[in-house]
Formats: sequence, C-alpha cells, structure tokens
Amino acid sequence: MSKQPKAAPAPVPHPDLIKNLISNKIVVYARKDGNDVLLMCNYKEHVKNRPNQGMDIWGRAAKVVDNISNAVFKFYPKAEVTSQTGEAIVYKLNA
Repeated sequence: MSKQPKAAPAPVPHPDLIKNLISNKIVVYARKDGNDVLLMCNYKEHVKNRPNQGMDIWGRAAKVVDNISNAVFKFYPKAEVTSQTGEAIVYKLNA
C-alpha cells in the first residue's frame, strides 16, 4: 500500500495582521483561490453615512484604506490590491 501525499495546509494571513485589523473594527475575510491567498477588508462601519457629513465620508474612507494598506504591507510587502469598493478592499497576499 502506498500512502497518498498530504496536501500542504492552506496558507493563512499572519495572525497579528488579522488581530490588528479586527481590533480596529475592520471585518476581515480570507480565502485561498488556487495558489493565491486573498484578504478582504470591509471598512463599511468607518464610512457610514451620517446626517450632515456630506463629502467628509470620502476623506474618512481614504484615510481608513491608507491605514489598512499600511498594516497589510507591513506583513506582506509584495501584496497587491486586486479590487476596491467604497466599503471594502481586497489584497492578494502572496504576490
């Protein structure tokens, strides 16, 4: 009987990165897509439309995205942004 080789465990994002994002109220999702590890960071809570704030929402969103990107690039300097909306940004970590 020959043993089947075990598949390598799916890579997961660095736990300190996840802890940092979650502690800053960023909702985080990760998934493996082929050989790629994708990390989606949802920052919707930081840019909720509140009465009388108008265009200030865009300034807050840009600052939040900068903070998220700084955290991600600290752990994954070669990460790439694959998509971004007004509420979430997705990174390919193993670029």
